[in-house]
Amino acid sequence: MFNSERAVVARGGCLAEVVVVRLNYGDDLLTALAAICQGAGIRNGVVLTGIGSLQKSAYYVLRKDSPYPPTELFHERLEEPVEILNLNGVIADYQPHLHITLARREHAFGGHVEPGCIVHTLCELTIGRLEGVELKRLPDAQVPWDLLQQVAAGQA
Repeated sequence: MFNSERAVVARGGCLAEVVVVRLNYGDDLLTALAAICQGAGIRNGVVLTGIGSLQKSAYYVLRKDSPYPPTELFHERLEEPVEILNLNGVIADYQPHLHITLARREHAFGGHVEPGCIVHTLCELTIGRLEGVELKRLPDAQVPWDLLQQVAAGQA
């Protein structure tokens, strides 16, 4: 059954600024994006778009037979160039949570971005900085990981 109280995390914020970023050859995607968020004051935001290429990639997906909540994840690391077809996510308390779609000539694939995604040619991102809402990932009793939640101003 759908529980709207658990589904709506935050209300009342607005898109205050759009920041366009270019990561370069050799940058670690997550490390660089977290540093950019700190430097540009993007405490809370959304990664609207992302394109480019990676020379190494690291991501995980659910196993096809995963129960709820999942107890095992399938971790994948590639040591070959791939195209970034799409990249998006949420930034909460300066920490990005991203999902990615990658492609080789034969097929597309992807999942949750992990450290170790190293930029090949470039990676262009469009980030929306949110104002009027404070977000943080906090423990949740129903799952074994932190979930996005709205917190009072100054608590993030």
